Parts: sequence; C-alpha cells; structure tokens
Amino acid sequence: MTLLPSDWLPSANMKRIHVHWTAGGHKANSTDKKHYHIMIEGDGMPVRGNPPITANEPPLSSNYAAHTKNANSSAIGISVCAMLGARENPFYPGAYPITSAQWAALLQAVAELAVRYDIAVTPTTVLTHAEVQPNLGITQNGKWDITRLTTRPDLIGYKAVGDAMRADVKKIIEGETPQPPGPGPEPVPPEPPEPYPLLRYGDKGDSARTLQWSLNSAGFSPGNIDGDFGHKTQNSLSDFQSSRSLQPNGTSDQETWAALEGRFYDEGPYPVLLKGDKGNAVKAFQRPLGVNADGDFGQKTQNALDSFHQSNGLSGQRVVMKQTWEALEGM
Repeated sequence: MTLLPSDWLPSANMKRIHVHWTAGGHKANSTDKKHYHIMIEGDGMPVRGNPPITANEPPLSSNYAAHTKNANSSAIGISVCAMLGARENPFYPGAYPITSAQWAALLQAVAELAVRYDIAVTPTTVLTHAEVQPNLGITQNGKWDITRLTTRPDLIGYKAVGDAMRADVKKIIEGETPQPPGPGPEPVPPEPPEPYPLLRYGDKGDSARTLQWSLNSAGFSPGNIDGDFGHKTQNSLSDFQSSRSLQPNGTSDQETWAALEGRFYDEGPYPVLLKGDKGNAVKAFQRPLGVNADGDFGQKTQNALDSFHQSNGLSGQRVVMKQTWEALEGM
C-alpha cells in the first residue's frame, strides 16, 4: 500500500531527496508548506506542500521549494514536522520530538519518491540536511537535521542516522519491512523550552538583545546591540522581513525568527549570501565585482563586497542581500 497519492508525483527530472525536520510542532504550518514538497505530521500522515515537485526542476521556477541552501535544483524536499525547541548539545528534543509513526512514514515516502524518480539510494542522492555539507560540499551553516532520533538513541551524528535511514529505505524498496523502533524515552527537559518571543517596539532585555544580534549577523544593522528595541531595531527588522518576503510589521513573529535562524533558504531572485558560501549564486555577484568568479565566497570576495557596499551607501553590511543585488543591477 502506497502512502503518497500519485498526483503528488508528477513527471520530473529529479536527482536527489533531501530529508529535513521543520523545527516546528507536529502539524505543518503555512511557512512549512511554502518550503517543502512533502511534510509528515506527528501522526504519520503526509501533507502536500504548495510548490509542486516540478518547480524544482532547473531552471527553478518562481514558486520552487527553497528547502536547502544553494542546493534546491533537482532536489525534492521532504520534512518531518517536529523538533520545536530542540537543542543539539546537550541533546534535548524539545516538546515535539520525531515520533515513531513519523519516522516510519518518512521512510516509506522516501522509498516511494526514490522509485518514482529513479533515484539511487546513496549518501549523495538520498540524504539528510545535515549530510548536505559533508556529502555534497555545499555549506549549510551548522544544520543538524537529522542527527538524532529519540526512537533510536543509539544513532548519534549525521552519518549514523543517514546510513540507517538509507538502509531502511532500501529494505522497503526491496519489499522488506524495517524493524520498527521502540517508542523511545519521553523527553524530560531540565527546564521548559523557551518559545520564540514576540517582540515589538519598546521591549527591553536579553530577548531583544538576541534579536538585535541576529539581525546584525544577517546583515541588517540595528544600531547598538543594547537590548533596547527602539526605532533603529524596528526599521532593521522591517527591512529584514521585506528581504525575506515576510510581512514587514516590525515585530518578531514566528516566521521572522525562523528566517533569522536560517531554517529556509531562497536562491532567487535575491539570494542572501555570506562568506563561506559556494555555488553559482556566488559567481553571479563576483563577476560584476571584478573578482575571480570561482563561486567561492572567500576573503578576497568579502573585501570586494565591503568596498562595493561602502561606495553604494551600504557600509557595515557584510553579506550579499537584496539591496546588494539591486545596486549590482544598476551598474
């Protein structure tokens, strides 16, 4: 018995399957649906995302699923809805760990996708988000989904989880049934996980300081990082939200925190890039800057970007953002 409806799987030239978690609750929300082709909710039921799988055929269409930084072309994005409030070290799965039903359904869905699109099950073609950087050489800025499973506490790290996942997917394809994992221990946090705080103009404290630091790291300076949510922070936050096609309301809602944490990646038309990134998008901005267009955002590219920003009224912004692309288009 199949899990995924046939109309979810149109003909397309797909080469990889990337497995994620949403870092949210056990239900798919509107943001999740924008960024994944398929989601598996906590009860093991699949949910279809807004972008069709065909949208990730190159060249990418305007409504493609932006699930993996600089690696969305020809890649299907599937995610379990889980792990809100999770912590990597020391490991804590949060209030929404991956359930046994979810993991079993994910394995079945990945097997069906691999068969439908004739994708061999290898470490470079069927992989977790955490494996993209080590297996494909594409920088992902510390992503750790999926490196731990509460139902399989013996598996620790991207390789252990990825290898076990692929072994079970192969069994399903061959008509075998993987050994179901146990329910796993109930997560017992040392303290309740902190929710994403909703911050607005006038708020003060450590949460506001964290927001300012995150905005500054993303290339949108809030002025002094002093824990005081004033006009500069509000304007910086609104600019960041606009750059990510979010409602520019100047408050730190759930989708804004998710974007600041880098949960989702948009490659176009204005991809956000920073030192250490690689790929065609890097080449695209290196050329007009007059540096070697090798697709590697290194120190020479950073120096050229800093100089370009200074000449175009963007001093202090050390990442390629929407305003950078607009200035480059005007050259």
